[in-house]
Amino acid sequence: MPSPTSSLLLRAMRPLFAPKSRAAMAALVVACTVGPALAKTVVSNGAEYTASGSYEIPGEVKGAVTITATGGGGGGGGQAGTSENGGGNGGNGARVDYVASDISGMVFDVEIGSGGKAGLQGYVNGGPSFCGSDGTDGGKTTVRQPSANNKELIWAVGGRKGTGACTSGGSTTAGVSGSNGNPSLPDSVGDNPRIGANAGGGGLSKPYPLENLSHPALPGGSGSVRVTWTMQNQTLSCPTTGILKTLNTPVTLQATVSPARADLEYTSQNTDTCTISGNQLTPKSWGICAYEVKAPSNAGLNVATASCFAQVNPDFQIVGTVTGLSGTGATASIRNNYGTPPKFRPAVLIDSLPIKGRAIRSRPPRPGISARSPMALERCQCSLRLQ
Repeated sequence: MPSPTSSLLLRAMRPLFAPKSRAAMAALVVACTVGPALAKTVVSNGAEYTASGSYEIPGEVKGAVTITATGGGGGGGGQAGTSENGGGNGGNGARVDYVASDISGMVFDVEIGSGGKAGLQGYVNGGPSFCGSDGTDGGKTTVRQPSANNKELIWAVGGRKGTGACTSGGSTTAGVSGSNGNPSLPDSVGDNPRIGANAGGGGLSKPYPLENLSHPALPGGSGSVRVTWTMQNQTLSCPTTGILKTLNTPVTLQATVSPARADLEYTSQNTDTCTISGNQLTPKSWGICAYEVKAPSNAGLNVATASCFAQVNPDFQIVGTVTGLSGTGATASIRNNYGTPPKFRPAVLIDSLPIKGRAIRSRPPRPGISARSPMALERCQCSLRLQ
């Protein structure tokens, strides 16, 4: 029966252990039953992983993905104390593929099969046994999908152990090699079962004396998981800019790429003619603007580049009316859309043909005036040359 003092102490401590509400109790239960989320390793194409954990396929990966599981290798058998017969090699772990499409972003959990331990060497002098011990079996590698109730996508068993060599009653017996792991495919999924190459070697026995016994058994190699996929090419086309007729006025570049993405990179190849900031191209002088468009690579796409060009030429369309010109060599000022604001540039009359009473278009002009550019004329038909 507790003393009055101990009963009082228990009543005083009870509030320290009792949750104040049902909500507090629920929070306590959650805290006790839910641990921290496992960190996921985003896999790289073709990389091999030998640690158990949670892995994720990059979201950029498209098309078929192959997950290859390999079981642990069996350990080699130990060498005999006094014998030329060696221990048996361990078996190789099984290697099995799981192939699936459209699983970008999928998370999968992996349990890696460990390599089998090596057998020990038998005693040479006076021990309880001249026989080497057996190795141990390699472990099974398993791949599960948490989002599908931890369904086993694939697993590969480990190689079997090698047995030790033995000397007994003056006769020696070599160790027996372990068998390779047999591929095992749950629910008939997976493809291309085959054998890995991670068996442990058996201990190599040598005749007495002791210094020749220098080849102990080897452990089996660890199991592993490798994830591979085919990188996709991108199709990239240059922007359509037309002729850029005004200097220092930015235009927006919009290249097209498949698969569609927004993170294209534009780089000017001749900054004297044009500069680029982001996707804004600014003409700086007349000529040909050369620039490169790049669609960067990511986990599922190869890099793509395109060499592009844009003409930077002034618009020589004449505006207004040219009047009163006569005689070769006469001069006038005409305006064109060259620069901002449009500037007046002098022109020289090369020849003239008097025509009365109506305005007409110019005949095809000589170099320097655009053939598309109409001129409203009065009293003469003129060919003008810009200075």
